Amino acid sequence: MQSQSQFSVALRQARKGAGLSQTQLSEKSGVSRRTLIRWEQGSASPWIPELQAVIPALELSENEASFLIKQLDSSRSKRTYDHNQKEMVLLLKIARLRSGRTMESVAKDLLCDASTIRRWESGQYFPSARQLKELAKSLGILQVELDLVQSDGYPEITSEAQFRTAIYELSNFHDKYSAALLDARYVIHFHRAELRSNPKWKAHLIVEYAAMLASFGRYSECAECSRMALKLADANPTLGDTTSIRATISLAWGCIGSSRSRGPKVSIKYLDQLDRRPLDWHLLSLRWDAYAAAYTALGDFDRALAYSDRSLSAASHLKSKLSMSLSFNRALIFLKQGLPSDALQAIKGISEASPLQSVQEFRILADIHDQLGLVVESQHWEKLATQISEQFSIPASVIGRAQWIHALKS
Repeated sequence: MQSQSQFSVALRQARKGAGLSQTQLSEKSGVSRRTLIRWEQGSASPWIPELQAVIPALELSENEASFLIKQLDSSRSKRTYDHNQKEMVLLLKIARLRSGRTMESVAKDLLCDASTIRRWESGQYFPSARQLKELAKSLGILQVELDLVQSDGYPEITSEAQFRTAIYELSNFHDKYSAALLDARYVIHFHRAELRSNPKWKAHLIVEYAAMLASFGRYSECAECSRMALKLADANPTLGDTTSIRATISLAWGCIGSSRSRGPKVSIKYLDQLDRRPLDWHLLSLRWDAYAAAYTALGDFDRALAYSDRSLSAASHLKSKLSMSLSFNRALIFLKQGLPSDALQAIKGISEASPLQSVQEFRILADIHDQLGLVVESQHWEKLATQISEQFSIPASVIGRAQWIHALKS
């Protein structure tokens, strides 16, 4: 019991050092106040996943967290996750967020309390096989996602080339399940020991995932991941400027799409912070494009088009497909103004033979022709969009970055 007493003292000191009452710590961590009291009194001892829910709330450094955990020495405190439970816990949270569900609504499906869902998502407890099956059904988790997260032997990442292959797999769709497995693949990589020991890889993974979330119209999640990447970059100055710049641009996109009223103005403030940062042509074009989206959302179309011009000008220095993508974003500005002819002209050299890069581009073309009153052409492009969606298992509701402009129109 001596070690429990040491733990009780250490926990109490950490809580007071964070300036939190037991009630405040309970609210931040999801651990009940009664449980916290018992820990501090030494009448009960947590197990590691319970304590891991409290550590972020206390804002402890890695060394402080390690010291606190070392004070535990009971048989109960030795219990940790199975090898893939951390991945499953993160997938459960992501699945709930992407479905737009609250903990209360999910708990209603499972006939349990919202606090139970909170404990599962924080890793304090793990659902039984029956509960996991019910959760998957409630949250729309596919069997292929469950199979991937629960599988063993995912290839180790030991080199920069292997990491880049993993990133390519995350952000490029090449088979029926590529899009459907975006979250599961991110979850697997997020908890890998190789990435925990390499902050640069970890930050790159999070930023890439944030960008993909934006392309899927999941803006609130994009903003949350972008903030996570910025925090990691701030804690590791050796990562360089590129990571934090890309995270800031992704955060701007997340803000534009997640809030109609304040979002665009907040995003402009984030983009303004990059004024004196070293941006190459690629980052510069992405920054101007985000400005264009923000001002379009604010209804300032002249300024939006001016930033779109800058974005395309910067992209012209690159040998990439970025210019085509940016021209579609420019077309969206004209669509918002009800100028479909100008929108069509904004997309340079488009034809049925053009190698379009995403289902969103097909849908933009469908919208343009619909506004022009060209029903047959509109149906043609929409049919192609549907075929691509089915080919890569992309939900029909996903319209990517185009969503911010469609939401404002509705």
